[in-house]
Amino acid sequence: MTQPWSFIVFRILIPLVFLSLQYLLYHKTMRLVRREFPQRRLLQRVVATVFWTFMISILLLAIVRPTLSRMPEWIALGLSYPLSIWFGGILLILLVLAAVWILKLPLRLYSLLSKQFRGSKGERGDEPTPVHQNKSRRLFIRSAVAGLAGISFGSSAYGVFVGNAGCEITEVDFALPNLPPQLGGFTIGLMSDIHSSVFMTKEQMRFYVDRMNKLGTDLILITGDFVNSSVDEVYPLAEAFSELAAPHGIYGVLGNHDFFTRDIDVVARHIDDCGVKLLRNDHVSIQRNGGTFHLLGVDDTGRPSRAYELMEKATAGIRNDATRILMCHRPYFLEQAAGLNMDLVLSGHTHGGQVSLGRFGETIIAPASLASRFVWGTYISGNTHMYINRGIGTVGLPLRLNCPPELTVITLKTKPSA
Repeated sequence: MTQPWSFIVFRILIPLVFLSLQYLLYHKTMRLVRREFPQRRLLQRVVATVFWTFMISILLLAIVRPTLSRMPEWIALGLSYPLSIWFGGILLILLVLAAVWILKLPLRLYSLLSKQFRGSKGERGDEPTPVHQNKSRRLFIRSAVAGLAGISFGSSAYGVFVGNAGCEITEVDFALPNLPPQLGGFTIGLMSDIHSSVFMTKEQMRFYVDRMNKLGTDLILITGDFVNSSVDEVYPLAEAFSELAAPHGIYGVLGNHDFFTRDIDVVARHIDDCGVKLLRNDHVSIQRNGGTFHLLGVDDTGRPSRAYELMEKATAGIRNDATRILMCHRPYFLEQAAGLNMDLVLSGHTHGGQVSLGRFGETIIAPASLASRFVWGTYISGNTHMYINRGIGTVGLPLRLNCPPELTVITLKTKPSA
């Protein structure tokens, strides 16, 4: 049910919005270049050519939608990396300009009110600005533009070539009220959002599989988006993840990008065959030394009501006082999970925002936080805890800034009685 909306958002709305923003930036840049360098026609042509080249590229990508996994790797990367660096740089510039505009808004309002007040008093207009001040202003503008462009495109290149490398191991503990004492200290290895593609090769996936195996957790969970958008991407993933191992098994759920393939049964079958047991709106019991908790998993869904239905279906046959740990790809259904007495929800989907400016308390300062407060880390609703993993892959632009790939080690603890 999510496919039509996803098609409209990812293939129509996002390209149109980004194309419009880039054209706005192009218009402002050309006006600045013509004003600051009126005699340098070659510079003006170069700037216009670069902008139009990439704007036409966006339009072609939105129309043609080439399958990168079917291209030779050197061609796919040779086309993708310059586009990614450009788009990433443009996005960072737009973010900075938006922040500056917001910060200057009170000053603009104050200036407007002051002018109206002076006008009502019949005062004379502002005196002409001295020539030396104009020169200083021009020098400042040129330096600021050059600095912003250099930092933005440099950061974008860093995010493409360095930000995706390696991974961060995050350790977090959860004390669950109903956890049997035999399961105190039980460890879960959590990974998410692999996005097998030309940007997440079999060799890279084997690196993460090896890192996860070396963590030595009791159980390994994968919260969706095994592939990016094509059925072909499941084959290298299945080869790499067949080497994943844990004493109490490996389980996963499907994400929205897995459904984008339009052949979810083939994708699911190969994931199951490689040793990752998919939980599709059902549950299994995990036991150790006579203690048991129930692991539930639901398919990706975009609607809260549908998410609640699938969660309710997965709880069939589980006692109300039993420990429940839920895998749900999207983290937006914490309230629904709390309504069904889930003790712990494990999610992904957000990639931690991919581009993060930092954290203020529980608030992640990132563009993704404009869409939802659920971005990365731990969240609580009543007695239900949720952890969102940043994932190891990327979507859209293959870059990460201040948001490295993540593998999580979760330790379950018994909660003392009140």
